[in-house]
Amino acid sequence: MRSSVLEEFMGSIGISELLMLLLIPVLYVATLIWGYRDATARGSNGVLVALLIGLLSGPCPSSSGGSSGR
Repeated sequence: MRSSVLEEFMGSIGISELLMLLLIPVLYVATLIWGYRDATARGSNGVLVALLIGLLSGPCPSSSGGSSGR
């Protein structure tokens, strides 16, 4: 019987990797919501603050990946 690609992927990662894959996006969204609510409570523009938080804490390109630039 042939196993699917998803079954092979899920079999190759451990519980800690699975938790990290789920926890990081949840914390990212929770931080955006917290920043929005805090900014509006202080009388600032919540959308602007959430946008800045999203841009500053978002995924950054790796300097070690890609071409070496030589």
